[in-house]
Amino acid sequence: MARKIGYDFSGAPRIRAGTIHTLKEQAFGQGHTCLPTAKLLAEAGKILAVAPERISGEIGPLEKDGLVVAVDGFVYLKSYHDDEKLVAEKLKVLARQTLPPGEPDFEGLADDQKEALSKAVASGVFILTGAPGTGKTYTIKRIISSFPETRIALAAPTGKAAKRVYEQSGRLALTIHKLLEPQKVGGSFVFTRDAENPIEADLIVLDEVSMVDTPLMARFLEAVAPGTRLVLVGDTYQLPSVGPGNILKDLIASGAIPSTELTIIKRQDEGLIIRNCHRIKNGEDIELGNSTARDFFVLKRDGDEEIRETILDLVSRRFPESYQADPLREVQVITPLREKTALSCKALNEEFQRRINPKPKLDGVRFKVGDKVIQTKNQYDLDIINGDIGYVLDLDKTGRTITVTFENPERVVELPLYENDLDLAYAITCHKFQGSEARIIVVPIHRSFGPLIMQRNWIYTAVSRAREVCVLVGQREEVPQIIRRNHQQRRFTRLQEMLR
Repeated sequence: MARKIGYDFSGAPRIRAGTIHTLKEQAFGQGHTCLPTAKLLAEAGKILAVAPERISGEIGPLEKDGLVVAVDGFVYLKSYHDDEKLVAEKLKVLARQTLPPGEPDFEGLADDQKEALSKAVASGVFILTGAPGTGKTYTIKRIISSFPETRIALAAPTGKAAKRVYEQSGRLALTIHKLLEPQKVGGSFVFTRDAENPIEADLIVLDEVSMVDTPLMARFLEAVAPGTRLVLVGDTYQLPSVGPGNILKDLIASGAIPSTELTIIKRQDEGLIIRNCHRIKNGEDIELGNSTARDFFVLKRDGDEEIRETILDLVSRRFPESYQADPLREVQVITPLREKTALSCKALNEEFQRRINPKPKLDGVRFKVGDKVIQTKNQYDLDIINGDIGYVLDLDKTGRTITVTFENPERVVELPLYENDLDLAYAITCHKFQGSEARIIVVPIHRSFGPLIMQRNWIYTAVSRAREVCVLVGQREEVPQIIRRNHQQRRFTRLQEMLR
């Protein structure tokens, strides 16, 4: 049709739109805040089917119109360039400030914790990293106690992560979104905490920084007042953020921010979960035998249907019987794919709903009372954000509403019955559960998941979500292969260069 009416497929409007589309697609699909010019021309060329020179000729006009920024051989969407620049400039300002020293107490600390505490009390910005069991939580407590007369704010990207911070520190922790106080203005939500109305704190501890993308970090740092001390906490071996950017790794690699990685396992009663997390991050196969620990298991199964049936039986029958575990609130299945296989979230959730939740289903309604659900988009007006997990309390077909009680913090929310952003959450992806933990974690392992997803940082993140028991179900021979795969796709950013 377009050709019949004489539409110019090599015209400037189409090429500019295709170039913008490519930058957006690469940001949300691959995590890039920018692209090398040559890669942009190649990727846009695949979509537009025009010569690279034709695309290159439109970058200048796009930049003139304020839509992109071209710098040092890279091209950004302007918003990502501005956000990345803000992150770099604000961190440099905070890092250079001279603040009153704290009152550290080094008694009883391991050498790596002493190093962390020394740097934290002497720095405007400090980064603390470490795998499970290395004492991050205790070190954070000691950092906080070094500033007894200080206004302190604790935050994390998700409600579950904030709850973990609260449980471990004994101090109130908020989600980043809650800390920034979103408010509806002119039909959309904006954060009311910003440079003009900053967060009221002298010390801010931000946990799970590996989950934070560049736009959110920019909004957060924009609201951090001069004179505030900032401690960033995370685990570089976990999956990177869903959105664009590679904040934690870039900050450490730049060398511009003081940092310490805790490496010594501090727990006297370490089990196989902690031990295997460290083995995985070091590229070593998991350990199962020669241990009195009963917290890590591999159930060998081969076919996807056999794996699925074992997982369903574990969650619906064996865990409740053997561990007195609540299959809804204490067990979480983590799988890499949302759909298309027998071990996907979609397939497992449908079967879990049938087996675990015997309540009747209303005609035309996907959910049932008692279902475990997850919110998949931010909805600030109802105080729910992407990743919040809840349980269906009521379905009102007459009033066309679904009532859900969400966790962390607990609140009851009424949503439209049919047009909502809920999904079943008996099984969810690793990214959705990052920053959270459950008493029991179950992970299917099958070669059909493919090498692009099943890499070392994926299985490390999944295993490290388990608090008491972790069970891998599937092809045992695949586990060492997954652990060996550490060829994570590079995320194109220029944050390191901006910080130097």
